[in-house]
Amino acid sequence: MLWVTIITVLALLAWLVYYAFYSPTFQLRFISDDRQREKFRRIGAWVCLGALLLLGFMWFVVPQWFPNFAYPYLPFGYLPMGEVLNAVLFLGLGFALAGLAPPKAAGIAQAAYREAIRMPLFWFLLIFAILFMVLAAHIPYFTLGEDLKMMKDLELDAVLIPALIITIFVASVSIAEEIEGRTAVTLLSKPVSRRQFLLGKYAGVLLAAMLLMLVLTVFMGWTITFKIDRDMLDRPPDPVEITAMEETLKFLP
Repeated sequence: MLWVTIITVLALLAWLVYYAFYSPTFQLRFISDDRQREKFRRIGAWVCLGALLLLGFMWFVVPQWFPNFAYPYLPFGYLPMGEVLNAVLFLGLGFALAGLAPPKAAGIAQAAYREAIRMPLFWFLLIFAILFMVLAAHIPYFTLGEDLKMMKDLELDAVLIPALIITIFVASVSIAEEIEGRTAVTLLSKPVSRRQFLLGKYAGVLLAAMLLMLVLTVFMGWTITFKIDRDMLDRPPDPVEITAMEETLKFLP
């Protein structure tokens, strides 16, 4: 699962950075008719969503029912590095679903996402949380050997609270400004439904919170490693995946 976690985090970070500048929506220029294009987009989105739900069910639910089998029902379950290939397939279906989303709702979501990450509050919370994590890795806790556990609890709060603040603030300010500036009325007067408007706003705020949490989670992992190395704490026993990765990459400096 270590490689799956690394690939997932890096892929999501890359996609969120890309989405801040470019739209991942598929244009489907090979289909000339607009109605056929929307029909193809709708069918493709439902197929990707169904495949995602099916893979998620087989990955997280079925192994609990049949613990003696190591993901036997996944497409690459028996291949070497099968978990990594399944994670790539899962992420690919997720990105395809985002690309087949309705262009109007995707445009609203991208505008809300860009608006959120351009706010000074977003960068203030990010920098403040990072500085707090650096401070948490250096201060003594006097907890009789439980310093690492205390630091993890504080840093988990430092990941959760900024994401909670940014979602509440952006969701309230964004829609309020849209209503006061009459841009929401102008937008809804076009062929954009209220459902697309609200879902787009919700997705944009959710993506901003996801970007904040991913960056802080990566930095939290680094501070925990720094704390263990600096204080020379006893590391937990390495899982099989970590040992295998170390053996594979031992030629690197």
